[in-house]
Amino acid sequence: MRVGLIVEGRSDAALITNILKGKLNISKSDIQYLVPEFEYDETTLYQMRNEQFSNWTIVKNNCKNRQKISDFIDNFENERFIVIHIDSDTRMEVGFEVNEPIDINELADIEIVRQNIVKKLSEWLEHQFINRIAFAIAVSEIDSWILAKYSNQETGLLLNAKERLFRILNDSNRVNKKEKQKIFGLNANKFEQYNLLSQDFRKNKNLILFQKKNISLRLFCDDLSLFNIE
Repeated sequence: MRVGLIVEGRSDAALITNILKGKLNISKSDIQYLVPEFEYDETTLYQMRNEQFSNWTIVKNNCKNRQKISDFIDNFENERFIVIHIDSDTRMEVGFEVNEPIDINELADIEIVRQNIVKKLSEWLEHQFINRIAFAIAVSEIDSWILAKYSNQETGLLLNAKERLFRILNDSNRVNKKEKQKIFGLNANKFEQYNLLSQDFRKNKNLILFQKKNISLRLFCDDLSLFNIE
């Protein structure tokens, strides 16, 4: 089984790679990073802003264009599928415009937001390739999925997930000094940093526990179950 990833950024790609390993036992060698591209040389990467690697508008453009999706899937029957990732925190921006519900205060709101974003992505795709796509819709940020490692509550309801995550990582009572040095020593390399942060997601038993604390993560894993060939 081969998987193509269309995601907002490199940190998202790292986490989703580890989830694919934990859920479907798919290794990194069987994953093709369609968006963002990983083939830039070091000089080009240094000159590019983080948002140039990818963002929600680039995800949208690739859904509407569909050339990379078609090139990856066509002529391969059921041997391949695509993961499309997008965070919900930008859903009310012009061009995205998934406005309901405006606030996310209850567990039901998370499911409604996800349903509405999947509907929007399906519209961008003109409903093509839908049966070959797993939707990784993170409510509100994909960092909330990693927060499920450290929290006893639904992390999709927490505001400022990225800030909360890095506050936890700076807490010596939660993260030991050696692990902290590894994580922050990789600050310039977002893929490797989030790969380290999410390495626990490579084991299905951990992933099952994390899903109980984040509904949007569970719903993504439910999508992945449709592609389980075992």
